[in-house]
Amino acid sequence: MNSRISFSSIVFLLAALAASIILSSKLAKARAVDCVTVAQGQSPMDGGLGKFISHINWMRLIQLRGTVDTMGGDKAAGLLAKKYNEITDHDPMFAAAYEEGALDLGWQNPQESLNLLDKAMRVSKLNDWKIPFMAGFIAKTRLKDPARAIAYVEESIKHPDCPGYVQRYLINLKSEVANGDPMVTLNLWTEYYEAGRAPKDSIEPRMGRGVLRPRIAMRTNTLAEADRHMALTRISQLSSKIIADAQAAQATEKEPGRKKELQDKIDNVGKIVNQVYGGIHICSKCFRPFSAGDNFCVFDGTKLQPYGTCPKDGTVTRDAYCQKCGTKVN
Repeated sequence: MNSRISFSSIVFLLAALAASIILSSKLAKARAVDCVTVAQGQSPMDGGLGKFISHINWMRLIQLRGTVDTMGGDKAAGLLAKKYNEITDHDPMFAAAYEEGALDLGWQNPQESLNLLDKAMRVSKLNDWKIPFMAGFIAKTRLKDPARAIAYVEESIKHPDCPGYVQRYLINLKSEVANGDPMVTLNLWTEYYEAGRAPKDSIEPRMGRGVLRPRIAMRTNTLAEADRHMALTRISQLSSKIIADAQAAQATEKEPGRKKELQDKIDNVGKIVNQVYGGIHICSKCFRPFSAGDNFCVFDGTKLQPYGTCPKDGTVTRDAYCQKCGTKVN
């Protein structure tokens, strides 16, 4: 009886030893997971064990966090970077670990923070606009490198669910790299506004007097109303400034070539304004819109060509005919 028990125990110990060797081998391979596996968004562990280990490490990191705060900056950053990398090695799709890890590391070691986000961006299945946007924000605010930030934010806006404020942040970054050049900034805002427009001249049929007639749809803007207003305001402000500065420089410029350059700039701004404000009544001097019945611009006093008024008594109306006398309004 005793010999049988002893033999069974030996068999059990040998089986346990073999299992531990196999598991150790798998763990070693998991730690040495290559970039291709991570880029495909695959966990290096079989059967979901990688995610389990990742979440265990995540809970342990939360417990460790208080101790890390008492360490020196470099030592703390090194330990945190190691822990976040271990967590994301086991579960490459753990988006929260990348994002919170980047914020955690961003104040102590911005480069380690970007390394972690770069690792996340290599995971092709981790389709998240917040990750490259966060990298751009850290590159700009912590590393003071707007050119590097631009490359990250440009990746962010490729995602269809990326919000509009990310694109406006990109405009500010590019303007900063261009040293705030008004013409560069004007072109950037114009591109933003134009990109939000729906295709023009779309044709829809409608019935009228027994026949099918084409109706040319108005060109609309797919930007939110607040974003549209902001873009138009910036375009108007920049256009006014560029025109005013160019005209002031022209007044004192003696060299013909330089005067022509200034006039070309004025003409180019005029083309941009006509393109953006097509169909909108705007002041010819400041390029701000004016309302039906206005005779003078309320911003600079420029005399305007009024619209929407009855030719008989000047009554302002929004419709095709005057509500008082029925005269057709131009």
